[in-house]
Amino acid sequence: MASVRESSARPAQEEPVPDPKHRIPGDLQGALHHVKVPCYFVDRFGVIRWINHATRDLVGDVRGRQQSSVVAPEQAREARESFTRKMLGTERSTNATVVVVGKDG
Repeated sequence: MASVRESSARPAQEEPVPDPKHRIPGDLQGALHHVKVPCYFVDRFGVIRWINHATRDLVGDVRGRQQSSVVAPEQAREARESFTRKMLGTERSTNATVVVVGKDG
């Protein structure tokens, strides 16, 4: 298991749509694919839909799994509850140290 710092924000659909003149040009997903920090996107049900190379190197290909499934079992409940608070809009972001289950188990 590896220890990582989790930082996640509320779902994008809750953020105001930026004025087109303030949008970030280019391929954000492509850029995130190559950063050395694990990044992943989850859908509104907490299912991991996209991962970058750093995430794959750390935990394997976890697309299609619940976001709480990549943390140590004793931290899964808090991960699920934190995600729920974000979906309800009562928590904007999380900064926490978590232990993740590596691709080797």
